[in-house]
Amino acid sequence: MIDIYTQVGMRNGINAADAEALDMLVNTVAADGAVFIEIGSWKGHSASILGKMALECNGNLICVDHWREDQDTWRLPPTIDCFDTFRSNMGKLGLGSVVHPILTESLMAAKLLKDEIADLVFIDADHRYETTVKDIRNWLPKVKKGGILCGHDCERRYSDLPPDFQYKIDNSLHRDYAEELACHAGVIKAVHDCFGNKASVIKGSKVWMIKKEETIGEKN
Repeated sequence: MIDIYTQVGMRNGINAADAEALDMLVNTVAADGAVFIEIGSWKGHSASILGKMALECNGNLICVDHWREDQDTWRLPPTIDCFDTFRSNMGKLGLGSVVHPILTESLMAAKLLKDEIADLVFIDADHRYETTVKDIRNWLPKVKKGGILCGHDCERRYSDLPPDFQYKIDNSLHRDYAEELACHAGVIKAVHDCFGNKASVIKGSKVWMIKKEETIGEKN
């Protein structure tokens, strides 16, 4: 797996366990000409994992991001252009030929792309509840049957939590990250409300996933 930390000196990427989980998922669907889509790429750490596999299987990675600083993202020094940093990182890693950035909002990009074109879609953008639900609903149709929809920053399954913790999450859904709960409340509840117990969280990681056969509205 590409170690983007040592190759381009980037910090604030996904941690090692999450990187391993994403690498495992993309390996399960990799095939000749595979297409992967990432929603929320930032500086490119997770894109480096998906892009490496795209390069190996003669495929492509579509990266969707507005590459602007948001209220809930890490502060950038005023001299840093995040999109330029992303493109530079992909170039340094030799992935420029397979990584195709779409610089726009998630909803707009979903309208531009055909349904069932992706073997895997990875969601790691705005982590608040309403936005995460919209991303799930907008991008699930882009996944091929048998493909994987997955995402980041889901520390645990909502249904596995005690009632008092569920109540606290329900009252922190507007937050990107709820410090007092040490979790991304919006993501946890959004995944539950869309998929119930059919969605899994990869053990030891914050990566959630579901295969395309399991659809919204068929919760268990």
